[in-house]
Amino acid sequence: MPVDMSKGKMVELQATLTQHGEAYQGCSPAEPARRPPGVYVCGECGDAQVTFRTPVEEYKTKCPKCGTLMQRMAKITGT
Repeated sequence: MPVDMSKGKMVELQATLTQHGEAYQGCSPAEPARRPPGVYVCGECGDAQVTFRTPVEEYKTKCPKCGTLMQRMAKITGT
């Protein structure tokens, strides 16, 4: 719904109806980035390897030794 501001400026506002009233876009906290399941290894130190069976938040894929974001090297296959 455009709102007419003084001096001919138009502002576009979008609202979503929630249980507690209207929540304007941009006001709600963003969800953390998700990473797919698989085997992750540290490309920096090469000393850590972790297997995740479900999607994980990005902060969980950081190397416990050097803190670098680990890279997914293989998908989990089979059961």
